[in-house]
Amino acid sequence: MPNTVELNRKNVEILAFRLWEERGRPFGSPNQDWFAAEQVLAYKLLNLVPTKLTCAIDDIATGEGRTSGWTFIALPTQCIGDFARDAAKLVPPGRKEFHAREIQPGEESCYEKLLQLVRQTIERHPYSFACTLGADRTWGSDLANSITRIGDEVLQSFGVSDANLTRRFSKVTQPIWNVLRIVRHVGSATALEFEIDSDSLIATLGARTIAMRGVLMDGKEVVARLANAFSKQIFPDAPRLVTNSASVNIVPSEVSYLVQASDVLGNFVFAHASSALGLKTTGRVRKSIIFERVFGQ
Repeated sequence: MPNTVELNRKNVEILAFRLWEERGRPFGSPNQDWFAAEQVLAYKLLNLVPTKLTCAIDDIATGEGRTSGWTFIALPTQCIGDFARDAAKLVPPGRKEFHAREIQPGEESCYEKLLQLVRQTIERHPYSFACTLGADRTWGSDLANSITRIGDEVLQSFGVSDANLTRRFSKVTQPIWNVLRIVRHVGSATALEFEIDSDSLIATLGARTIAMRGVLMDGKEVVARLANAFSKQIFPDAPRLVTNSASVNIVPSEVSYLVQASDVLGNFVFAHASSALGLKTTGRVRKSIIFERVFGQ
């Protein structure tokens, strides 16, 4: 944390409590949230908040779909080039990209180095983060129903009434909701953009042209407008997306090392959690060991 600013203790306390709540109120780690709150407030005072964040979104499922969720990795946009350059050097020989489900014996060190790069990059750059969210079918359904209701209201306000199209947009409301919930402390002065794997459930929206109150729009622009509507109504301090298709990039994973990193992180997190719950396989145990070496327990 920068040591050249004096922080209001009460403000740190309030933000630390919010951060602790967002982590699920875990026991025994208050210093983590206090330090994070000090960093957020100090960088804001020093005007070191990034002008733009790029957030990769990748969906994930395991156990034949019994558990599913998303992984998000966000970095200041200005450091994406450096991250991609360093990640490219780590791809296993003979491979075009990182893909956690295709990891072969002998490639473990490459994947471990990629996860180390993720951690090191986040630690170097304020307002970066990595997060994997998972839910079983029941909890996931409850979450989806709650968020989708709000998303449907927003789409209706846009004039989107096609039921099939609304159902497709319900896939994107859940990860968008969670990204905004996580980044809401950054502030609306920072712009936000998404990189989404073209193999994901929501990627097909990018190829659609949608009528909104008689005006034809790219599906990606509707995604940006939907995110900003959430910010305005529920997360007023969250960053905004530029309301055009350029702020939502739907790309093949092989051209985005940030998407690849999200894939690897989510896969290894679920392997680690499954192993801890006793659902062990040789592959899961191997990934769990690597995950602990990089991130701890």
